[in-house]
Amino acid sequence: MDITMGFMDKLKGSVKEQVSKAKEAAAENKAVAKADTDMRMLLLQQFTPNEKVAGSLAVDKNNHIFKLPGLTNLPYKFDELRDFELQEDGATVTSGGVGRAVAFGALTGGVGAIVGGITGRKTKDVVNELKIKLNINTSNEIKVEYITLIPKPVKRKSNTYKVATKTTDQILALLQYIVDNNSDDEVVAQEVQAAVSPADELRKYKSLLDDGIITQDEFNKKKSELLG
Repeated sequence: MDITMGFMDKLKGSVKEQVSKAKEAAAENKAVAKADTDMRMLLLQQFTPNEKVAGSLAVDKNNHIFKLPGLTNLPYKFDELRDFELQEDGATVTSGGVGRAVAFGALTGGVGAIVGGITGRKTKDVVNELKIKLNINTSNEIKVEYITLIPKPVKRKSNTYKVATKTTDQILALLQYIVDNNSDDEVVAQEVQAAVSPADELRKYKSLLDDGIITQDEFNKKKSELLG
């Protein structure tokens, strides 16, 4: 009986410890997420777009900030966009990113090649969907965003498709500009950098805690200093 009771006590203690660690991790993740949101609110205050593609993308080239449409969408910094790709009916037509340039005019046979030539498949008369996929790395998470140009079936020879392809090239050009100019962090104002640092610092100290380099008490103290 004593052995059984001892085992049960250890089991309960282990469960409590795991629950406690899970709660701490959840609180830390929540703190990082809040710091990230606060930073984006500052970016939004600073955001002054000087180039737009109506209803799709707005870019502030001076402050290195871009924003997707929608009142609930917060802005991103240039250096958070890792790469992007144009997708037609689920197949990649062309892509761009850090260190590689996108092929403009890929849909219309301009620079690059027509869809069928790039994807190795037969070009269809009807396009069901056309969108641009963005891979974004923030301090808080890895995100995938989409800019949809054609949400429902249209004929390739239609005016709707032609307008969409023109808009597509405008967006791709801006996205390529973003990744080509995303290494100059000095452009972002000092107050935004100050807002970024708590999240970055917290993640750094969490890594040190996980590696056993600092204690939980040391981490908690530093977290209090960073988050107030």
